Amino acid sequence: MPTELDWAGFWRGFDRLHHLRDASWTSEDKLRGKAHQQLGSLGGGNHFVELCLDGDDRVWLMLHSGSRGIGNILANLHIEKAKVLPHNQELPDRDLAVFLAGTPQMDAYRADLHWAQEYARLNRRVMIEL
Repeated sequence: MPTELDWAGFWRGFDRLHHLRDASWTSEDKLRGKAHQQLGSLGGGNHFVELCLDGDDRVWLMLHSGSRGIGNILANLHIEKAKVLPHNQELPDRDLAVFLAGTPQMDAYRADLHWAQEYARLNRRVMIEL
């Protein structure tokens, strides 16, 4: 596994996130700072690091973590946008709102989802290399 992280490429991906500029309750700089500050940290909830011993007496490191809240922020931004789309207005529960395949909204959601997955992957990599 290479040890050099592509920070420039990572932050270019952060800059391409679609809806951070639209969020009146937060700022892109605040999220960028949060993402940078939390990278390499475990978080809480069900996240953990565990040393395991297998049947052949080999030691394994098991690590479970996520996108450290940024994925949740992005998901909630997209959910709120989906709730107001015309095709979701008659749903019995607005939490079932969706984007339609092939739409710009779905493309933006998928791009942000992939970025959050990359952040989570990079977060685990940084922790393992520490």
